[in-house]
Amino acid sequence: MPDGMDMPQTAFYGPMVALLIFGIIIVLVVMLVRWLHRIRMARLELNDGPLTRLKEQLVKGEITTREFEKRRRRL
Repeated sequence: MPDGMDMPQTAFYGPMVALLIFGIIIVLVVMLVRWLHRIRMARLELNDGPLTRLKEQLVKGEITTREFEKRRRRL
């Protein structure tokens, strides 16, 4: 058997391993970005939640402007 016969079989694995590692890195970066985005959105909801709900009640007519101002000052 000539020495060149083993080359095509083993040469295939190098690029495949590189692509696999590259793919894993891309997946991890996407997961990290999505996780950070979820944390940011949760913080925004926590900070703005009560006031937003109060505004929604005012718009729906469930509370008066006077009641809105009174509750907003308490927040």
